[in-house]
Amino acid sequence: MDNAAAPTAELVERLRGLSPTLIVVEATGGLQTPLVVALAEAKLPVVVVNPRQVRYFAKALGRLAKTDSIDAAVLVHFIEAVRPEQRVLPDSETRQLEVLLLRRRQLVEMIVADAARCG
Repeated sequence: MDNAAAPTAELVERLRGLSPTLIVVEATGGLQTPLVVALAEAKLPVVVVNPRQVRYFAKALGRLAKTDSIDAAVLVHFIEAVRPEQRVLPDSETRQLEVLLLRRRQLVEMIVADAARCG
């Protein structure tokens, strides 16, 4: 079990007890995936949002300060205004395939870059 599994399970249980109508998670380059998977598997309503969109939204509102409470308020306002749709989580095999395809793409890019560098 990795270091994040126990706190993630604990968070899922706490959230399940609150019966949320929507849980909003900002994308963090894939680091959010284990949490999102755990929430979706627990049948909790979760949506992943692009942090750049939220940041631009905050700037448009004139909210330039960065604190947890301001970020949370901006996220709530963003969700109310944009109403992003929940997406069905791909099954485990599809998620594994996506990880492999991403890694393959990275390796191909490295090979191409290396070939161009070595001429």
